[in-house]
Amino acid sequence: MDFADRGTLADNIDEIGDRREEIAKQISSGLVYLQGMDFVHRKIRTSNILLTRNFDAKIAGFGSDDMDCDERWMAPELRSDSPQYSFYSDIFALGMVMRKMGKGSEDYMRWMVRCLDEEPKKRPLECPIVTTEDVDPAPMIDSTNSGRLQALKSMAHKNGDVANYIGAMYRAGSKVPIDEEEALKWFLIAANLGNARAQNTMGVHYHDRGDCVAAEGWYLKAAKQGYQEAWSNFGDLLFTQDRFVEAAEWYHMAAAVNDAHAQYSLGKMYFDVWLNDTLALEWFNKAAVQGYVHAEYMMGYMYQHGRGTRPDDEKAEEWYLKAIGKGHVSAERSLEKMRHDRRAWVQIRESEWDMTSMEDDEGNLDPTKILLSFKNFSLGPEEYFLHAMEESMKNAKER
Repeated sequence: MDFADRGTLADNIDEIGDRREEIAKQISSGLVYLQGMDFVHRKIRTSNILLTRNFDAKIAGFGSDDMDCDERWMAPELRSDSPQYSFYSDIFALGMVMRKMGKGSEDYMRWMVRCLDEEPKKRPLECPIVTTEDVDPAPMIDSTNSGRLQALKSMAHKNGDVANYIGAMYRAGSKVPIDEEEALKWFLIAANLGNARAQNTMGVHYHDRGDCVAAEGWYLKAAKQGYQEAWSNFGDLLFTQDRFVEAAEWYHMAAAVNDAHAQYSLGKMYFDVWLNDTLALEWFNKAAVQGYVHAEYMMGYMYQHGRGTRPDDEKAEEWYLKAIGKGHVSAERSLEKMRHDRRAWVQIRESEWDMTSMEDDEGNLDPTKILLSFKNFSLGPEEYFLHAMEESMKNAKER
């Protein structure tokens, strides 16, 4: 067992700096373990959190029989003559510890607010931003108890949050061998217990395997609980079934909370299905400014071809470069072709040709005559020249 060289969190509250989120994650992971032991701590506070030399947090304070009489750490439901201690009251105390540690990231602050919710069952029993790669619950308890995983499993059959955590452990191989079949077993248990994240996970599982009926059932359960990722995933499922109006409803819900994938998907829907370039550009832009690479590529395409806006090669190049920086192959090809076409058209303009020699009997440009004329140029394949001419003439008319 590691020694708590630094003493308590209370002793080091001014020294933790940017470690507050990691410390909170470790405390939360320890509480998940205690839930697996069916144990309510009752006295979570900064003076009962020990810190090692490396600022790893350990939950302590198990030996005292006194009740937590300090109202600063007490959940609202405990401030009565008949206090109801529960896992949720420990989570409220965690929220108070987080508040004591000071302001953190946006995710950290949102998590803290949820922990301090007056309604006990609205408090998250597990860290909403924790991953099994980040922490393992076992080392976060200052005890020598064995059978920790078995204790978690015994709790998981009545606690969907714990069952989902175990599923994530097996999927990631965190302190257990990677076992996708075992992971799905626990995700299913969690989903049937009402865990929205696990319900979404089961939706993805069936969606990937082409079982749209099962996928829809699980996505809908998670979506109705307000699980935002499920809104977007359900929209994707409906879109692939050509149920565009239903898909748009779920995409709009996700887009309203800045889900970049949903915003991009709405752009594609307006672009490919409803043929409204103006609205397509608007939704692509919402996703692109959040750094969504596929939307960045589409913004480049829209500006290059004048879809929903005036053609603007500079803006097109700007968006293509953003997408290229994230490895988007089509953006790289599109930018290369756009630059090639631009050079070709400059060469054409500077040639001072008699354009009437390339017109047909009705005064329209004749592609065949253009190609024959372009054979005298050494810039590149003839099709590039033809494309450049057609694009330039089209853009000139639109202007």
